[in-house]
Amino acid sequence: MMGRTFEKTIVVSASGVREGGRLELLRQCLQVLSQMAADGKTRVVAFVSDQELCPFPHVEYKVQVDDKHLYRESVLISEQDDKPIDLWLSLFDATPHVESARQAVFCCNPFPWLQLRPRDWMMDRRVPKAVYAARSAYRRNVRRNDYLIVQHDFFRRQLARLTRFDGKKIITFPSTANVTAPDKKEMPARSAYTFFCPSTPDCYKNFEIVCEAARLLELEIGRRRFRVECTIRGEDNKYGWWLKSNWDHVDSVHFAGWQSPAKLWGWYEAADCLVYPSRCEAWGRPISEFATTGKPMLLVDLPYARETAAGSPKTAFFPVHDAVALKEKMKALVLGDESVLSLAPYRPMDDPKVYDWPSLFRLLLSDND
Repeated sequence: MMGRTFEKTIVVSASGVREGGRLELLRQCLQVLSQMAADGKTRVVAFVSDQELCPFPHVEYKVQVDDKHLYRESVLISEQDDKPIDLWLSLFDATPHVESARQAVFCCNPFPWLQLRPRDWMMDRRVPKAVYAARSAYRRNVRRNDYLIVQHDFFRRQLARLTRFDGKKIITFPSTANVTAPDKKEMPARSAYTFFCPSTPDCYKNFEIVCEAARLLELEIGRRRFRVECTIRGEDNKYGWWLKSNWDHVDSVHFAGWQSPAKLWGWYEAADCLVYPSRCEAWGRPISEFATTGKPMLLVDLPYARETAAGSPKTAFFPVHDAVALKEKMKALVLGDESVLSLAPYRPMDDPKVYDWPSLFRLLLSDND
């Protein structure tokens, strides 16, 4: 790139992104930037941990495993052009100290608002520590940014309070788009009304409320009337072991283990209802994915779930720690009573807001043209 002049230089720093929903966001981001750079007028530089995770043409990759040298690299990048970097977009959460005409950070870590419980410390001490670290990370260097980007409107309001950042400079970018099923689905066998509970074996995912609701419901209406499929093995970690040791005797609870995308979407097609109890989410992707089926969903009554499910026709919410309330809703559905379900309402989002990556980049670069 030495000696070549570009009209724009955009840098995306995502060296800490390796898997999950964040990797999907990075791929979406670089796919759009790759198209923008196809005309040769825009230079796109991406700091990643592994180029093979998100290979796109017209993107200049710089592979590194952490952010320690981002400032030095930013100076080198700007010196190679006739003008400084136009936009530095950090994915995710932390604000590096870099030289750029415009700087923004995508805030996806919901941990600052996770209500900790004593059990979290027993199951995985890294989670409570991550809560305090996230609060500190959001505040550090935050005023260097021209914009912050979030996925939920409630997240925008909470982040404005935490960081005292101008709410009019926090962009809401809901992840409602780009929900794509794999070409091939593996359909599982099922023999009873099936509740599907997909998530990772993390202590804040709140599987215990679903397992306990299933135990209570089985005592009330008997075995083989319904089934709860949980995507943990029960041997994944301390939390998984605790779940299995306490609820493995419940005939209606099945610990199915990790599911490939083909199997996951097969369960979406086969299951009668999604149950999503997580106490903390950046978005809640399984809700968006399952919502495409139009089938019932029982969701934890938290702001992220209400925003993600908005517009879904068959939805009910249950208190985050109330297994009895969840059991009653599960019982109604097993017995064929869908009167507990209703349309998940929309809540208008404040400006600024965007719904796709091209719109986001137009907003971020608008004052640099």
